[in-house]
Amino acid sequence: DQITIIKNDYDYRRLILEELAGIQIQSIEEEKVRAKGSRSLAATLIHVQLRLLHAHKLRVTIESKEGGKGVITNARFVENLPSPSKRKERAEYLYLPPLDDLLPISQSYPGVLKSHDSSGSGGFRFLVHSALARLETRNDRIFELNLLRERNKCEVEVLQNPSDPEDYLFQQVVCKFPWTEENTEVTAILRLTPDCPRVAGSLFLDDLKCQKHAWAIQHLAAKVQGQQNYYASPTKLISDLQENLGTALQQQQPKQLQITAMPPSKELPQPEPSPLNHDAAADLWEC
Repeated sequence: DQITIIKNDYDYRRLILEELAGIQIQSIEEEKVRAKGSRSLAATLIHVQLRLLHAHKLRVTIESKEGGKGVITNARFVENLPSPSKRKERAEYLYLPPLDDLLPISQSYPGVLKSHDSSGSGGFRFLVHSALARLETRNDRIFELNLLRERNKCEVEVLQNPSDPEDYLFQQVVCKFPWTEENTEVTAILRLTPDCPRVAGSLFLDDLKCQKHAWAIQHLAAKVQGQQNYYASPTKLISDLQENLGTALQQQQPKQLQITAMPPSKELPQPEPSPLNHDAAADLWEC
């Protein structure tokens, strides 16, 4: 049958495109919403569930009222995430980035259900592509944190709370690594912005601590903090710290100026006044 051949060919091409793009449509559901106290139709909700990067499920809700355009009202990742009871909790993996800030931008596009408008799906495309980009950045960050454990021999602790937006905007990562030559441990506290590790200046060194050589550690931290617009990769920053520990220690620590009180001086005997020759003084005045 010719129609079956065309359908199979279309499905095959669609699967290839979904595989290459990392975007797969899993389901599309329609929900009728009735007005309260009435049988009249208030709105139609269309739930689109996508599979991104072959691992994460994205659920987008489009609301369409009679005579109006379709508006994206909700977008979230469908994941079973633990709810930490504390303000800060150690996480074994990074939480998925929120998408709330993308909704107003997607809603500024023309209605997503207007088939006669070629730009009508712009808001939906923007939302999906932005969510995909955030997932890819998140995967890059996980790769970097794993490198810290394997290559830099760091003990990595991620402190985060998924209910607090600031934890996503400025995620705190604690890295502890050995300073073998001095038989001690160094702790570096990093702050990662959502663009880390893809954009230079998206990584900050909050603090650097060590039980020994406090002045050398402070000197090294100040040097790195002065170049923070340069760093994007956590492994690069930690590697620079590890390589420059010895150099910072060789810097001569400034000695504090000690001011000691001088002993009280003995009173010198005052010379006795010699008798003044008035005639000689008068001759000197006249000259």
